[in-house]
Amino acid sequence: MTVTEKLAALRQNMEARGLEGCIVVTDDFHGSEYVGAHFKVREFLSGFTGSAGTLAVLREGAYLWTDGRYFLQAERQLEGSGIQLMRAGQPGVPTLSQFLAEQLPESGALGFDGRTVSTRLHRTLEKALADKHIRLDGGFDPAADVWTDRPGLSAAPVWAFDSGVTRREKLTALRQDMAAQKAEWLLLTDLTDVAWTLELRGGDVACTPVFLGFLLVGTDSATLYAQAESFAPEIRAALAADGAALRPYGDIYGALRALPEGARVLADSATANGDSSATANADGGTAVTLEQFGPARQTAGAYHVKAYDSSVIRQPACGQVDLSYFSDAAFLGDSLTVGFSDYSINLGGALICGYTGVGPDAIVNRSAVKSSTRGEEIALDVLAAAQPKKLYILLGTNTLTTLGAADRFLAYYGQMLDLLRQTLGDDCVIYVQSIPPVRPAAAEEKPGLASDVLRSVNEQLAQMAADKGCVYLDLWETFADGEGSLKEILAAPDGVHFSAGNGYGAWVTYLRNHAQYSAANAWTPGSAYAAN
Repeated sequence: MTVTEKLAALRQNMEARGLEGCIVVTDDFHGSEYVGAHFKVREFLSGFTGSAGTLAVLREGAYLWTDGRYFLQAERQLEGSGIQLMRAGQPGVPTLSQFLAEQLPESGALGFDGRTVSTRLHRTLEKALADKHIRLDGGFDPAADVWTDRPGLSAAPVWAFDSGVTRREKLTALRQDMAAQKAEWLLLTDLTDVAWTLELRGGDVACTPVFLGFLLVGTDSATLYAQAESFAPEIRAALAADGAALRPYGDIYGALRALPEGARVLADSATANGDSSATANADGGTAVTLEQFGPARQTAGAYHVKAYDSSVIRQPACGQVDLSYFSDAAFLGDSLTVGFSDYSINLGGALICGYTGVGPDAIVNRSAVKSSTRGEEIALDVLAAAQPKKLYILLGTNTLTTLGAADRFLAYYGQMLDLLRQTLGDDCVIYVQSIPPVRPAAAEEKPGLASDVLRSVNEQLAQMAADKGCVYLDLWETFADGEGSLKEILAAPDGVHFSAGNGYGAWVTYLRNHAQYSAANAWTPGSAYAAN
């Protein structure tokens, strides 16, 4: 079948189901970046083989969004298909949700396979399409009756792996974290998380030693939902000996529906299924409801999942920008940011709003703060006058030194982001930087800066960034060692601040490598996006 013929068959199925549009994402049931042959539905329907992209098919047109890595490839592979290339991030190109909100008719319906759509995307679509009362149908399989020779689910052999930490020890640690979060259940959907926890490896995804499976951990139980044929008898016996039962892969949805109403379940909304109809009973039973941080209204027959989302919303590494990229940027922070001025760090002329000892409350309350270069000022007024196009925020090290300070800090941080958005407008890209780790001795002196405390706070900052349309930068990728402490080579003598050379050098390099893609950026020679 040609791409044109495939899309024609898909549209017939859409019409039969009463859909005006459908979307096809690249993901499998686990939010994986690279997927097995069974899940390459977008590739099959469009002919585009890149690892990132979303296909939208309407009654009268088809469109494919992908990023700057694949513009040339997509243009070449889509030629003659009737699919229009949407160059994501380019001027004048709407986002997927914006486009659908414009194109779909009032009270129309959008279909997709809800098992492959993340909670984050599902929430975005719900919000964007609500005003036009567009129905989301997550029970639609775009490949059904179109991809007639579709490969089956991979069931490669699973093998044991010894990391030095036993499966029992890892399950015990997870249950301790669950207890701290007052949760009865933990649902692991990311394949790497499942493989790591169970001390197992597999071959269901190319170039990644993982296997298809969901792991549901209770306070006194653990159940792996996977394909039994992948597990040799000795592997099954070892799992059982450690209290982990093996059940069929597809039974996970029924297991979730069977949990008691009101059960608290921790899950990662980046990889957990986002559409409620994907987990609904055939008789109309209620599905999983993913909950953001904070209280949520209890729906009849549903239960809440507290979602941690930092993996999907962090800005990934890409090409390296020239320092001129920061010429229209501002940096807002405490003494760590002050170091850019004190050590004369080259940031391409960026505005440095660094104030020793300051937390987000000072910004919200419009307190007078002292700049090492400009004297006393109101930070919000300085930013309002400058109107930067990019704002990098790093606040928290001073505020979180004592245990129990996180709730107040996060409340003020959210208010601060709202004020900054009002002040700087939607054209300003706001980067929320994770609070970096500290050295072990500093953490002992300031227990609020302990690694586990900061990780929890950063998870919530990541979620907050996503909720408020900001970009999250995970500085731990650069600054943390294997124990979750600040790398000694990057630390100043006090174990909290960064060294003038290695520390700030690593920070600037990270920022240059984690800019949002734009063709207009000044990419350094040799970078992934440099013209030369």
